[in-house]
Amino acid sequence: MLAFQTFMNLDVGQHTMAELISTNTDKLLRKGGSKENEAQLDDTLDQQVALFSYLVDKDMFIEVYRN
Repeated sequence: MLAFQTFMNLDVGQHTMAELISTNTDKLLRKGGSKENEAQLDDTLDQQVALFSYLVDKDMFIEVYRN
């Protein structure tokens, strides 16, 4: 568990994992989904929430998502 948390908080190139998850979440929510894809969207967002729980820099996620 600690190894995964360490991995989740590494920078990826010029971006932090918090920035990448935030950007992906924003794209998913803006795109939305049809009634058929709503369950898939919910599952994907649940997975992103699980990843969010491993982030140390949650403030970075919120700041990027807000912008």
